[in-house]
Amino acid sequence: MSTFEINLNLGNVAMATREDIAVTLREIARRLESTDETGKVILDANGNTVGNWWLVFDDEDEDEDETEYEDDGQGDDAWADAQTFESAYGPEDY
Repeated sequence: MSTFEINLNLGNVAMATREDIAVTLREIARRLESTDETGKVILDANGNTVGNWWLVFDDEDEDEDETEYEDDGQGDDAWADAQTFESAYGPEDY
């Protein structure tokens, strides 16, 4: 699965407001559109490191739509049961 992640630490003087975050997100978007960069350290207006971002493409994503699954004989009921279990207990409970 391909992923895009941003890690941004807030709290210092130059990275504390919604505007600071918005400026940073726009800069990341600009880089994604105009370069082949797949990650970078994020600096605040004072030049301090406040996080990073990265984009990882998984070549296997292209094949996911073509995957064929064998019928296990349980039909859709097994899927419904699994979803009910997870929603009732949450992943941290099992």
